[in-house]
Amino acid sequence: MDITGLSVDAGGTLLHPAEPVARTYQRVAAEHGLEVRLDDVEQGLRRAWARPRSGLRYRGDGRPFWRRVVAGALGTDDAVIFEVLYEHYRHAAAWRVDGELWAALQTLRARGWPVALLSNWDDRLRPLLGELDLLDGLDAVLISAELGSEKPDPRAFAAAARALGVPLPHLLHLGDDLEADHAGALAAGAQAWAWIGARADATDLLRSLPAHPGSSG
Repeated sequence: MDITGLSVDAGGTLLHPAEPVARTYQRVAAEHGLEVRLDDVEQGLRRAWARPRSGLRYRGDGRPFWRRVVAGALGTDDAVIFEVLYEHYRHAAAWRVDGELWAALQTLRARGWPVALLSNWDDRLRPLLGELDLLDGLDAVLISAELGSEKPDPRAFAAAARALGVPLPHLLHLGDDLEADHAGALAAGAQAWAWIGARADATDLLRSLPAHPGSSG
């Protein structure tokens, strides 16, 4: 099946925390008088993320969801610590861009491929992308808090295909989450590439796709 458009996940694929999340939580907690073991924070984060998904997690600013995550990781619902962490992840300094992947996507766009960002995120993402100077390199940005649906919901992938003006079966989605990104895209009727964080080789993406959308090579 021909591929004529691409969508890419944000967190864990294109964007990565500049510092391990558990370490950031521990550091900010200590700055506000709360001493916690790094292992305990890591375990708390794993438990928080393992909770079954129920509906849309990121509504608007996503604060209720993130407050539960922070409280579960640190063992306390401290409003001041939460606000510091929430604001920290709002800004570019908290993140690093996978430069190899970004360069590959920009090369593909120069060859005529439309590229969308499709992310489960709250309403901080669009301003963050602006701070990171990424918005001009994307043909569409689709954020679950704005869409009202999040991956693996088929509606999220359908929205990405519509935004790019390509048939859903011709959309290739890149993402690191095997359930939300990979299985979700396939179940929706799109194509999928499991992108396992920074270990992926972006040059493989360039070598495997034709020079122009829909061509054979």
